Amino acid sequence: MARKKSYAQKEIKTNLAEVMPATFHDPMFIRTFKAVSAVSLHKGAGKDWPVTAAFPEGTKLVCEGNYRMVKNQIWLLVRSGSVYGYALRNEVQ
Repeated sequence: MARKKSYAQKEIKTNLAEVMPATFHDPMFIRTFKAVSAVSLHKGAGKDWPVTAAFPEGTKLVCEGNYRMVKNQIWLLVRSGSVYGYALRNEVQ
């Protein structure tokens, strides 16, 4: 029988210094977002960067307004507890 994957178990402690610096800041992104589906946080903006953590739908992610643009997509620099990373804007609300 297949075992259900637990996203919270794939968490790696990542401090802000280990993540690619943001290039933009917008006050409209200063808020707490919620994952609309399972979300992976990356060390940099884009799917090619290593994953720092993966969280299930409904996880709250705090953004301080910092982000990067990659291929016309917004990648928000967010945190959940002490874990930082980039989440695709379309994956949070």
